[in-house]
Amino acid sequence: GLAHTLAVAIGVAIPTGIAVGYLGVFAVSVLQSRTPVSMQGRMSSLLMFAFFALDPVSQGLAGVLVGFGPTVLFSTAAGFLVLSGLAVLPTRAARAALPPCSLPSHQRNTANDLASR
Repeated sequence: GLAHTLAVAIGVAIPTGIAVGYLGVFAVSVLQSRTPVSMQGRMSSLLMFAFFALDPVSQGLAGVLVGFGPTVLFSTAAGFLVLSGLAVLPTRAARAALPPCSLPSHQRNTANDLASR
C-alpha cells in the first residue's frame, strides 16, 4: 500500500475520519437548513438513497480501478471531485452556500451581489 508502516496509516486515517465525519454532519445540516420544512423528509430520503443505493456502485467502480493501481484509483476519484465541484460552482445555490458572515467585511457585499444573480 501507500503507507509502509502502521503509524503512518493511523496518522492518516484518524484525521481523515474526523474530517469526513465533520463534513458529513455539516453537509446534511446545510441541506436541511436550506430545505423547506415540508420537503425535509423527501430531501432526507433522496440523500439516504444516494448514500446507500449508490455506495455499491462506487465500490464496484473502485474495485475495477484499483486493478490498475492506487494512483489510477485516487486520480480518477480526485478528477470526479474536481469536475463535480466545477459543475456546481457557477450555480446560484453554490455561490449562496457560504454565509456572508464568514467572509471578510470587504467581500460581504460582493458575495451577496453574486448570490442574488
